[in-house]
Amino acid sequence: MNKKERIVNFKQFKNYLFEKGILVIVLVFLFAAGLAAYGYKKQEKPSGASIGLIVSQNQTAFAEGSPRYTYKRQPDGTVNASLLIKVDFKYMDLDENKADSVQAMSNLLQGDVTSILKSQAVLDKVIDKLDLRNRYEDTKNITAADLKWMINKYFNGERVLTITVTDVNEERAVELVKELAAQLNENAKSYASVTDVTIIDDVMIEKKGQVVKQAVSKKKLAILGLAGAFIGFLFSVVVLFVIYIVKDVVRTEEDLSVADADCIGKINKKDKENGYKFTAANLVKDEKIKKILLLSNDDKELTDIACELQKALAHYDRSAKLYSSRKLDEKSVKCFGSFKELVSGLDKSDADLKVILSADYFSDPDAILLSKDVDMVVLCADYGKTNIDEVAKNAAKTLEISKKRLNAVIVK
Repeated sequence: MNKKERIVNFKQFKNYLFEKGILVIVLVFLFAAGLAAYGYKKQEKPSGASIGLIVSQNQTAFAEGSPRYTYKRQPDGTVNASLLIKVDFKYMDLDENKADSVQAMSNLLQGDVTSILKSQAVLDKVIDKLDLRNRYEDTKNITAADLKWMINKYFNGERVLTITVTDVNEERAVELVKELAAQLNENAKSYASVTDVTIIDDVMIEKKGQVVKQAVSKKKLAILGLAGAFIGFLFSVVVLFVIYIVKDVVRTEEDLSVADADCIGKINKKDKENGYKFTAANLVKDEKIKKILLLSNDDKELTDIACELQKALAHYDRSAKLYSSRKLDEKSVKCFGSFKELVSGLDKSDADLKVILSADYFSDPDAILLSKDVDMVVLCADYGKTNIDEVAKNAAKTLEISKKRLNAVIVK
């Protein structure tokens, strides 16, 4: 048998799709529900609050160097995490030529301290230490320049510094403000004018308004659901088509023909009676046929089919008796204890038509000897289960032993 000679029967494939209807429906539903759920989640995301908006809004609102540079705007749906830090200065170390008043001295010292929180080296260290680029999707591309615009820093009076981080994630905002305070403490003390840095209180949280959610569009969800259903249907068709082609099993008469076997009947559960009558008609259309060897490796299937064929043959006034050399659990089958007894029993039988039940050649050696002395060999091929190679091997063996073509019944 040359497998390449098989032709894809699209009509049969359509029937195969209907058989797998439950699987197709499940896949269609899963894809539709999945895509709709994804759309719902995307639409439910907060609007007006994002890292990008915080950065861009602050960049356009204040220019670096402005007297009010430290006062950051806060969009709705964001969170402020703040820490109060006491910074003690040693004014006597300040060069008298650089300041002619306490206020001027204070401004210069405060500028030195806040510049630490604008340092790219410090901000890069904060990003790396908190692993912002790997832990969060919205900060995977964050830079020191971006982080700078999320930080609000200003002195209340001469010595109390407020550090505020504006973010959309409360937990992350708290981590950031604490790490910034730690970096300030580490770096500020390197200044000769700074004597001490102390955190005054715990982190304070302030939420700006409510998280604003976009209205969920039912129309968009419906479109996404339909798109998901269509994708699910296409996916199921493609997968089942691949399985249909790759799974080399008997489904059609063409499949039997490729295996060098002739189809003499199709027995379908939906129309069993006509299926058996059609098969019986093909068995008795040649009056010379007196002995038939019926092959199947499933004993129950073998006896069920034989008994139903016996009834169908009676419809055409042909009396059939069933025989086997194996013990089968069916009263209407005459079972013999050995092959020799079976041959003797067949010789003594006066039945109009003798149907011998056996497993195939490769499971029951008796079948090889029995096929030499019968008029027809019929193999029961299970729809979608019996491999074409299996049919082909039995067909080749039948031709070799009895010089006859193998006949087959497709049982669905």
